[in-house]
Amino acid sequence: MNECEYDALSACDVDRIETDLYPKAKRGLLWVSAALLGFSFIAPYFHGRHGGRPLAETMGYGGAFLLYILVFFCFVYYFYRKSVYALRADLLEGKKLIFRTRITRKSWQGHEEFELSLESLPKALSREKFLFPVNESHCFHEGDTVVLEYLGRSSVLLKFYAEL
Repeated sequence: MNECEYDALSACDVDRIETDLYPKAKRGLLWVSAALLGFSFIAPYFHGRHGGRPLAETMGYGGAFLLYILVFFCFVYYFYRKSVYALRADLLEGKKLIFRTRITRKSWQGHEEFELSLESLPKALSREKFLFPVNESHCFHEGDTVVLEYLGRSSVLLKFYAEL
């Protein structure tokens, strides 16, 4: 049961990626880039570890600024590869992964939502929490088989539903 299988992206999936997920990833990349660029202007003046001298004093403001730009560029490039590039690659590939597993536990998280614990998860979704509103509580029961449809490269969960 806990095996992944491939399926083609539906028109609804493609539309969701193009109109919702991809623009959101690009906006996120832009915000992260702007924040890190702004931070790199003031970061050379911060004190080092254990109250050490600021980097601007030890290597000059220009060198410290370029060092922070280089380090932050690496972060932005990683974020780009994991979000924007991966979504575009998934879209061009035109495939999604389908994973079936069982619900082991259904626990209530306050009065407005509940969380599902699953028997096993694919590595791409291992950090995912499955929280749902109370009005969907009748759709999921312990022992039910659920289907997770997700994108392989970007690890974006497209659909989560109980199999009949």
